[in-house]
Amino acid sequence: MKPTYYHILGIREDAADRDIRNAYRKLVLEYHPDRNKDPKASERFIEIREAYEMLIEPEKRKGYDQVLRMMRAKAMQEAVKSAPKTKPPEPRPAPAKTKPTPKPVVDPQDLMRMTQLLQKGKIADAEAVARKVISIDSKQPTPYAVLGDVHRFRGELKKAAEMYAYAAQFSPGNSIYQRKHEEVLAAMRTDSMVTTVRTGTPDTVGIGFVVGMIVIVVAAAYLALSQERPLFPGFAPLSTWTLGLFMSLLVSGVGMGAGLALSGQLDGFLVVHGSAVSKISPASLLGLMSAICYWAAAGLYFVVGVVQGTFNLSLSRALAAAGGITVFLTLASWVNGRIEPFQVFLVGGNVVYMGILAGWMVGEAFRE
Repeated sequence: MKPTYYHILGIREDAADRDIRNAYRKLVLEYHPDRNKDPKASERFIEIREAYEMLIEPEKRKGYDQVLRMMRAKAMQEAVKSAPKTKPPEPRPAPAKTKPTPKPVVDPQDLMRMTQLLQKGKIADAEAVARKVISIDSKQPTPYAVLGDVHRFRGELKKAAEMYAYAAQFSPGNSIYQRKHEEVLAAMRTDSMVTTVRTGTPDTVGIGFVVGMIVIVVAAAYLALSQERPLFPGFAPLSTWTLGLFMSLLVSGVGMGAGLALSGQLDGFLVVHGSAVSKISPASLLGLMSAICYWAAAGLYFVVGVVQGTFNLSLSRALAAAGGITVFLTLASWVNGRIEPFQVFLVGGNVVYMGILAGWMVGEAFRE
């Protein structure tokens, strides 16, 4: 059995958080590649950092301790089976019995691998491992929680709620499973209210979404008629950009993001990820990429979604809305005549998507 994270840090398994931090600081100073020129120091440094990141987080440490106990129990069972047995003196003949088929046992490595795959965004692979574990032991809570994250990421709220309910049932003391179940139920109630509004009269369409559309139309009209001076005439990529153009893109994004959130078209901003251990949502990650190039971020999202089956309904709607607004305001800049449409098309999505993220958070706050 390979060294545990506790062995790597040189601490006891009941060590307090303070002991973990002290051991980590001491070992980092000793094995940091800038201070230690030993060829193996870099590999040792990575192991120390992985051990610290696993043990310093209470929920991660709790799961890791559970896996350790299972692995040790499995090793003990194998040791007992392989131990030589003393032959009893003068054994009595016994009737022949059919040897029972051994019951499959869940591999502890699979439990850890599910979370790691989910962290890396490999949704389909994480789902496959979770279903494999459930087929072996249907009372394991972790795979149900993973499936709940997978279904929620895909916008399948009803299935997500069912999986979280199973996870909470098989692990009653886990507050995270219960909280996730309640979050999904709240999202389902919001969707139900929005559906009721949509099936009513035309005057009862979601006000938030209508206001967002009005903001975009007004911004496009202003952009088409404005005669402002460029802000960066000497900077080729933005040589014809004006303050009005920037504000039109930003305000349109904010209006649409808030409208989609208020009308229940977007899930919670901070929980659109699919992994209980992820500290940054894909919406935020795509926002960072879009600040550099929206079209590249959207293309990467599409390719990864096709290859790994990681499409998320809320993110898809937000990205599609950003592209549509960008194209619409590009046409408005063409009508203006003084603003280069290609510049708006190429860079405008960066501003629009950032605005959508801001509006998303604002709309979610009002919805709650």
